[in-house]
Amino acid sequence: YPRDTHQGHIARACLDGIALSIHDLLASMTKDFGEHIAEMKVDGGAVNNNLLMEIQASVSKLKVIRPEVIETTAYGAALACAIGSGHIDFDGIKELWKEDRTFEPINNLTPFYETKYHQWENAIKRLYL
Repeated sequence: YPRDTHQGHIARACLDGIALSIHDLLASMTKDFGEHIAEMKVDGGAVNNNLLMEIQASVSKLKVIRPEVIETTAYGAALACAIGSGHIDFDGIKELWKEDRTFEPINNLTPFYETKYHQWENAIKRLYL
């Protein structure tokens, strides 16, 4: 491989870093609560990136579900106003949530990300422990 680094390499490393960080959080939650997490519903601007969602599903080995409305902070505030004004009731919120796309782990990437996660863990330990 050439030894130079391009913008695409940096961008991919950033996406991998996001997914690995979130996987750390999921692993901590699983350990703390003793419950297996089978799927994750996501929101926020970064979830528009299909590659990030594919990486997340493969790193975490779970289903990642993206809603049609990804900016849920503003959406939540609007729903609170609608409930407060009596336009909908609390149970009506469930009917408004719609799935946009589901991302499943890509099996041939799972071993790659298992190795990458172990490298990530070692790097984090060297930095912070």
